[in-house]
Amino acid sequence: MRKKDLLVWGLVPALTLGCANTTMAAPQDTQSDAQTAAADTEVTEQSLAELRAQVQEHLKRVQDLQTRLDAQVDNMDARVTQVEAETAHPKISFSGDARLNWDKHQWRLMKDKEQQELRINLRPEYRVNDKWAIKSELQIDDNISGNFVTKNSTGGDGYLRVLQGYAEGKIGETNIKLGKLAVASPFDFDCEQVRHYNGDDNIFVFGVNGYEVNWGVPTKWNRPVDFTLQSGNLTTMQNYLNSKDSVDATGKWDAGTKDFRLLSFNTKIPVARDVNLLGQYSRLRDRHSAFKSHVYAYGVDAEVAPNVKVTGMLAKSNTDYANKTHIFGLQYRQADPAKTGTYDIYVKKYLQRIHTGVDDLFYDNIEYPFEVWTGDDTAAGVDFWGSDWGPCRTAEFNGLRVGADFVPFRNAKLLLNYTFGDMSGSNGAGQKWSKPLRYTKLHAAMQLFF
Repeated sequence: MRKKDLLVWGLVPALTLGCANTTMAAPQDTQSDAQTAAADTEVTEQSLAELRAQVQEHLKRVQDLQTRLDAQVDNMDARVTQVEAETAHPKISFSGDARLNWDKHQWRLMKDKEQQELRINLRPEYRVNDKWAIKSELQIDDNISGNFVTKNSTGGDGYLRVLQGYAEGKIGETNIKLGKLAVASPFDFDCEQVRHYNGDDNIFVFGVNGYEVNWGVPTKWNRPVDFTLQSGNLTTMQNYLNSKDSVDATGKWDAGTKDFRLLSFNTKIPVARDVNLLGQYSRLRDRHSAFKSHVYAYGVDAEVAPNVKVTGMLAKSNTDYANKTHIFGLQYRQADPAKTGTYDIYVKKYLQRIHTGVDDLFYDNIEYPFEVWTGDDTAAGVDFWGSDWGPCRTAEFNGLRVGADFVPFRNAKLLLNYTFGDMSGSNGAGQKWSKPLRYTKLHAAMQLFF
């Protein structure tokens, strides 16, 4: 036992010294590790600084590349926009319509006269820039009944007629037209600006050779107050039969001039959400005499109920007779060639007189047969002033039209209407038939738009 105690007592001091040595050595090792860590830390910060510089340099390059890429994308967008604009609005474009007409007339010598006609209107356009364009309207008229293309006003073969040809552009918010123009009107009538004479199918094409200025004033109804000023030289026969404009003493229907200077002012004024007031003043001045005529017209178009539209127009001139006109219409729905299956039904009341229009403004495509040769009037049991000088001139129509339009497929329209009433004429100098004669016209047409 004593040996064991000695052994224990010998080990205790040894263990104690060992622990002491270990404890005293620990601070020396910690100090060494700290120095090593400090050295490592110094190297890492330097590396980070270098890495930061490299990253900043790369970021700058990326930003430069991004800037260049954005510029390329913007350039590409501009090119795409230009291509889209040129595709949607090419330099040269064409639009128009083809209309196959079938008419059956009955009036005086025109007993159950049928007429078939193919009329094609082509409207080419050349776009000069974003603001200006050159436009025209060309017409081919094929008389299917007579199996010939309609002649022109000189009797020659006029296979292609120029109805309009003008330059159109904008100066600020003002629209300007220069050239041969259709007669401006705020009234929505179906007027083809072509007349047939004497059954020989000579054609007189009317239009204003001058200028037109159009501008608008915004309103709270999202429709501007629209103003149109038009002026130029006009060939019109509206003052034939006007004794004040006769150039000879015979008083014949063809007395007077066709050469006038037109000044016309038109306006369309919104006064409510679905109501517009319409107005027109026109002055015709004979370029070869002191004669002047003035036409005043005003009207309204209004949607009085959903899909129900009412229109009305009154006109008066300062000529000596046949100087008042009125047209009233009632329409249900609207045939839109862009929407298949749409249709409209309408009725119109007419009192149209020769001296209350500029050109064909108020005719609404009513056939004025002024007309067939009257040399056979005596044989027909009617003696109109001997009829030794040819045709007389239609002066008045008082009647009704009922009709309907239907869109069987897109960009197409079927039209059907029946016009009936009393039509009277004159041989000039204010002479009129004492008894107006019954006139009827059944009209059917297929119109295609392109």
